[in-house]
Parts: sequence; structure tokens; C-alpha cells
Amino acid sequence: MPQHANTRREFVRILGSAAALSLVGCRRQPESDTVVLRLGHCSVPGKPLFDAAKSFAQIVNREVDSRVRIDVFPEGKLGDSRLVMESTAIGTLDMSCEAPLSPIVPEMALLELPYLFVDDRHAATNLEGPFGQALAKRAEARGLTVLGYYTDAGRSIFNRYRDVHSPDDLRGLKIRVPEGKVWLEMMNRFGAIGIPLSWGEVYTAIEQNVIAGAETDLISIERACLHETCKHISQTNHVLLVYPHIMNRHEFEALRASDRRLLKRACREAARLQRERIGGRLAEARRRLESQGASILDVDESLFRDRVLAMHDRYARELRAEDVLSMITPPSGREQARGVGRP
Repeated sequence: MPQHANTRREFVRILGSAAALSLVGCRRQPESDTVVLRLGHCSVPGKPLFDAAKSFAQIVNREVDSRVRIDVFPEGKLGDSRLVMESTAIGTLDMSCEAPLSPIVPEMALLELPYLFVDDRHAATNLEGPFGQALAKRAEARGLTVLGYYTDAGRSIFNRYRDVHSPDDLRGLKIRVPEGKVWLEMMNRFGAIGIPLSWGEVYTAIEQNVIAGAETDLISIERACLHETCKHISQTNHVLLVYPHIMNRHEFEALRASDRRLLKRACREAARLQRERIGGRLAEARRRLESQGASILDVDESLFRDRVLAMHDRYARELRAEDVLSMITPPSGREQARGVGRP
């Protein structure tokens, strides 16, 4: 997780890259015409974030009283997730929804913490409440408007050697994690040996025995055919990834008040639709994986959760965001009754 000094230097670097990123081009039509806003992300068809971005655009574009139209550029057509974030920050892209915001808004790194939320309903309650609003205010101070938040599927740990029922079963296994301090510490606390690698290297690294497995959601496991070599999948749900839907603040404030309200409403509605669909998508992926020989275990998540909870307060202190973390409300009674597990 970045320190404050490093973050300030990173932001200066991002601003200094404006000339290179200006190739993204102009998005606006003449004042009398429709205002065209470009939304860039790197998700692919079948993934929850892809669906959310599509729904957002449909909701905005069907509003008859709005001058705003959304053009969506998925699958990295405007650059990788880092580039679309930087482009949005400096105003050469209107909005993005797959942004690693912590280089500009350090407090957003809270969203990477393991077991921050029990499930997507618990996440929605907090992201639409004081916690999410506090993060949005931190983003505003750095030139970004947060229209809302999307949640991805819970992530599972998979490997080629054995079933994993508890952290003890991970001991000695080399498990790929995304690059980042939080991810590496989390996997090491679970008892595995965390290996940072880009996602594109995972399949080959498993084939060559560089790593024993990795972690991601069931949909991504199936899409990447990783179940062909890694039959052992444990639904630990250790991270529920959150994607802030951001817009350049200057561009946002230049819109009519009614259009600003529309964009935020559309984002909330798209997030709700995404949450309604994701359970079915995961169930379908699970059925297909199991039909092809994968062993998918519903583990006791509390065994994994207990290993990493101490990370919350420590990282919040490092980020000077204890006040933001404290705004997370506990799960409902129904959710508490089942602990951190899922139905």
C-alpha cells in the first residue's frame, strides 16, 4: 500500500503524463448537441463489471430528457486499467470503472483488504452509506467524482495438488497473487507463499510448476481454463473486489444538475442489477466447472478470516484513514447468524 510521500510523487507523475495521454482525444460534441461521455474499462463479456458498465450506459442513454450519451469502450480498447484511471484523472477520458485508485486516492486501498465485507449486500449497504461517501470525498479532493461502486464476485483459491479446507492445507504452496502489498501479506498470512505475477502469466506458470495455483473468482477460472490443470478450488471469498465508477470532477461539474443526478442514479441502478445477476452467473460457472471434474469446496471462511483481520486496523493507521474504516457498519442479524460464510 503506498505511503503518502510516494503517493504525492505518483500523482505528479500522472499529471506529467498528460501530453502522452492526450491521444485519447476529445469526447464532446458542440454545445448545442448531445454531450458524449466516454467510459473506458478492461472487463470482458461474461464478467460482472462488463455487465455493470453496459447497464449504466443503457440507463443513461434511454433517458429522454438528458443531453448525455454514454459510449462504452470495454476490453482495454482505451488502454489498461492503469491508463484509463490516469486518463480520467487528468481529463483526457471522461470516466472509468476499473481503476486502481489508490495511487491517487490512498484511502481507496481500504477496498483491497480481505474480508472487509461479508457479501455483496453488506458491501452495498456500506458503499452507499457513510463509508462510501467518505471515500468519495477523499477522491473529490483529488479531482475525481465517484458516481458509485460496483462489486465483483467473491474470490476462491485454487491449486493443482490438493483440496484446501483450512489455511493449514495451504502451507508450502506457491500461490499467485496480484501485485500489491496487501495481496502478498494476505496470502502469506493464510500460510501459502504469495507470488506476485501478472494475470497473463498464470496459466504458463502453473504448467511450468513455477506456482501451484492462484486465486480469483469462479467465472475467471472457467474463462481462463485454469480448471484443466487446477482441479482443487476452495470458495474462501477472501476478497470482494470493489470498482469505483469515477469521472473527472471538472467534467462532472460542467454538466447540468439534472444530468449529474442522472449519472449517479444510473450508477446505483447498474450496481443493483449487477448484484441481482451475479449469483446466477456464479452458479452457472460452478456447475460447468464441476461437470468438468473440478472439486469446489465451501470452506469455513472464519478459519481464513481470523488470520487476516489484524490487517484492517494496521493499514487504516498507515493510511491515516481510521475514521473512514470505523464507518463500516456490521452485518445484519441474518448475516451475523451465518458468520462470514455464504448461503
